[in-house]
Order: sequence, then structure tokens, then C-alpha cells
Amino acid sequence: AQENGSSNMGDVMKPNCIHDTSLLHADSEVCDQYLYLGCIRYIQQLKKGVPFFESSPMLNDISLTLPTWQKVAAGLLRLYEGEVLNKRQVVQHFVFGNLFAADWTPTASPAAPPPGTFRDAALPTGGRAPWAAMPSTRAPWANGQDGGAGAVMPSTRAPWANGSDGAAGAVMPSTRAPWAKDNDGSSPAAAMPPTKAPWAKN
Repeated sequence: AQENGSSNMGDVMKPNCIHDTSLLHADSEVCDQYLYLGCIRYIQQLKKGVPFFESSPMLNDISLTLPTWQKVAAGLLRLYEGEVLNKRQVVQHFVFGNLFAADWTPTASPAAPPPGTFRDAALPTGGRAPWAAMPSTRAPWANGQDGGAGAVMPSTRAPWANGSDGAAGAVMPSTRAPWAKDNDGSSPAAAMPPTKAPWAKN
């Protein structure tokens, strides 16, 4: 209905007429007659006091850049198709029938499926990944797959550490303080002289 009446609107009004506050008042018969103008009036009443270019920047740009109602109608229909009819999440809730028939012709052809996927391509090594037959890179001291020991890595334990059989290795010399007592509680042979302060009492 809006598109059929666009020629009549163009005779007396232009798309930039939506900025005329005297035209979009509450009792305007023009807004009751044309759906587009009625929607603009509803937006202005809902967001009273807010500049139109802030509340509806897209509609504001349309009113200032498109010279005829035919271009406005064509642009809105393309926008509706792209944002509503082409969105499956939106259009799946529509009920199509005699009143709203799904008989339009889409402007874009559906995308063709790919000819093949990675599931269809055969692996070059008979189904095994190329890296499955790579040589072993295990450490020389690691056990082989059959449980046998490989090349044994030389021991790096401290010389005073016990061996794996519990036997002591090379004993590290003692580094205890000279005034420390032996394990049996006796004082060592070389005792450190006392270092008490000169003002201390005997």
C-alpha cells in the first residue's frame, strides 16, 4: 500500500518532510493514511525530546539523501529482505499462507556446497598419519618398547650419595663448625676458644 501510494505522496511531499513537526502531530490525517509517516510519528512520540538523528540515524539519513519515495520504498524492501527474510533465525518463526505467501524471488542465489571435504580425501599412507612411521626419538636411557634397557646414561649423583644398592660412595669431607659436638655428645678435639664480650662477667 505504501509503494502504490508513493506517487501521490511525491506530488505534495518529499522524503525530508518527516522533519516537519507540524506534519507529524498526533491528529495528523496524513500519518494515519501513510504507514511510513505513521511509524515516524510513533518513534518521535516514543522518544520525545531526543533528536531524530540520534534516535533513528538510518531513517534520518534516508530522509536527507534519497530524493523520491520510490527510492525510499526500494531501499526499505531490500533492507527488509536482507535483515529479516534472509535470516533463518528470524524467518523460521513466520507462518506463511494465503495472507503471507512465500512466493518471492531471492535476489541472491544460494551458495553451492563444496565438491568435497577432508573426509573424502584418502590418506597417502594407507589410512595412517604421515608421522606415524617416524623413527623413535626417545632418550638413550629410556627402556625400549620390548622392556629392554637402552643405552644407559652415566650417573650424575653426588660423590657422597649412597649408590642404588645402599653402599656409600665417595664420602664428602665434613664441613661442620669446629665447636660443634660429636654424635656421642663429646666435644671435638680442637675446640674453638670462647669469644665472650670483655664486659661480660665470669
